[in-house]
Parts: sequence; structure tokens; C-alpha cells
Amino acid sequence: MNTLILYSSKHGTTKRYAKEMADQLFPQGHVIQVESINHHQLNQFDTVVLGTPIYAGRPQRDMSAFCQKFHDELLSKRLYLFATGLASGDLASRELQEAYPETLQQHAQEKIFLGGAVDYPSLNLLEKSVVSLMPKDDFHLANLKKVQQLSKFNKQLLKQFTQSITPLIG
Repeated sequence: MNTLILYSSKHGTTKRYAKEMADQLFPQGHVIQVESINHHQLNQFDTVVLGTPIYAGRPQRDMSAFCQKFHDELLSKRLYLFATGLASGDLASRELQEAYPETLQQHAQEKIFLGGAVDYPSLNLLEKSVVSLMPKDDFHLANLKKVQQLSKFNKQLLKQFTQSITPLIG
């Protein structure tokens, strides 16, 4: 089965998840940034995994544009969706639900919200200001500045996601 993992990533967290997913689940799959794909390439795959980060409650624009442009093609594929971000609980569920069009959500075989990470040095000044204004009880800013890789918990979520869809794509 030909599998394509398409991701959108601003600071690298979603890209790391996409690559980790490919390593765990789709060793023969292709991992491509969403802005690099065209109709001809997309039509070569029967399974598509989409991943987008959530910033300020919204999916990244290039993923939204991709879903709109390739909507009908995606409905003809076996589809899996994931989103990354700093939200948790009900907010994370809501952000995942709003990250992709409703028709793609309904068509998806599986979907998951994976945690996010902040690579503080890679943020621009505005992003650093926003992070510093976030409620401290949601997460600890000092810890965010040190996050350079995916947390053990998030890797476990990814592993569960990949294990849950393995029988579906087999």
C-alpha cells in the first residue's frame, strides 16, 4: 500500500512527529511537507496521513489551503489525521475537530491530537511574547524553553496511534 505522510510545520514539532510516524508505521512511506505536493504526486498514493500544528487555536494556513484544494482527492483516499499543539483535554479535542474540514473528519479512519513542544530559541519576538503571556498553570515556561525533542508521553501517544491504525492499513 502506498502511503503518504503530509505535514505542515513551522518550528519542527509536527515534522518530527511525521518522521517518527514514518519510522514506526510506514517505513516505505513518503514524508513530504504539504506545500511541496501536487495533484500528480497525490494521485500515486492510496493512503494519506495529514498532520498540522495548531497556533492560537487554528491550523496552519498551508494545511487548510491544501485541504481545500485537494478535498475531493482526499475523500478518495484512506485518510488519517493528526494535529499538534500545546492544548490538552477538551480544548485539544476541540482544536483537532476544527483543524480539518468536517467532511474530512468524517472520512478519516483515525484522528489524534498529539502534544506539542516549544523550541523557544526558534521563536520570533512576537511568538516569544505570546508564550510568555500564556497561563503558567497550563505549563511551565521554564520547561518550555528547554524542550528540544518530543516528550516521552507524546511518543507514547504516537505509538498508540500508529498501533491502532496498523491493522487498518495492512
